Amino acid sequence: MVLQNGGRALYRNLQELVARDVPVAPIFNDVSLHAVRKEVKGLRMDPFFKPTLEKAWLCE
Repeated sequence: MVLQNGGRALYRNLQELVARDVPVAPIFNDVSLHAVRKEVKGLRMDPFFKPTLEKAWLCE
């Protein structure tokens, strides 16, 4: 987005007003469900609740 001469200052002021005066509330709560066989070991979730396979293994 290209802002005209005074646009940047207005946008910066708007950001400051919002940060100061508006409470922050999450608009959604992400729920993740994962089914895993009992033979899978070491499966972990990353910070975004997605499965990571870096240290996972399959045992018999």
